[in-house]
Amino acid sequence: MVDKIDGPSPGPARKPDSARTPAATPAGRPGEPVSEASPTTAVRPESEVVESTLLKRAESEVNNAPDVDRQQINRIKEAISNGEFQVDPERVAKAFIELEALLGGGG
Repeated sequence: MVDKIDGPSPGPARKPDSARTPAATPAGRPGEPVSEASPTTAVRPESEVVESTLLKRAESEVNNAPDVDRQQINRIKEAISNGEFQVDPERVAKAFIELEALLGGGG
């Protein structure tokens, strides 16, 4: 049954029948209810597995990264404020190329 969503429903809403008895179950036995998989046995979509793996890897990288040098950051901020910070375009370009290669987008 399909209800229009642009107006009121013509009748009362139906509740799903939780005790359905299909003609045949996945195992092929007629008359037995189909049981839903429990959350512990449910299969996770591949995208969730990949995302979880990437997240764990990223967390590991962050935890193993050296601490941030706040003094260096403050020196750079001050140099930018004073107009003394020099950007080396070749160095920036090389860093972007290396980053792209690490991310698998090398062309």
